[in-house]
Amino acid sequence: MFLRARLPRFSKVAGRRQGRGRYVWNESDWYEGPYEDNFPHGSGTAHIAGVTFAGQWKHGCLKQGAKMVAIGVSRKSCEESEQQMAAELCALIRDLSEQPIAADREATTG
Repeated sequence: MFLRARLPRFSKVAGRRQGRGRYVWNESDWYEGPYEDNFPHGSGTAHIAGVTFAGQWKHGCLKQGAKMVAIGVSRKSCEESEQQMAAELCALIRDLSEQPIAADREATTG
């Protein structure tokens, strides 16, 4: 028989969930893992409508393959956040690719 350790309910900071714990909506739907500023954030697991979602949550959002799961936020905000992060990453890569690498600098200055 497998016994699950009982986690405490989340502590509250300024009325918002914070830290590690387990949040239960009903008999079959729950989230277990860290909350940050009232949203799942970090390595956690949710069981929703008979499906388990586990992974790295970011401000209430978890992407698994083509699926986006949202707790406490809209899926649209998760998708917009992901698009913004992708755009910022592309801009960073573009900026880095435009800068000469050390070997190129030495060849042109030496």
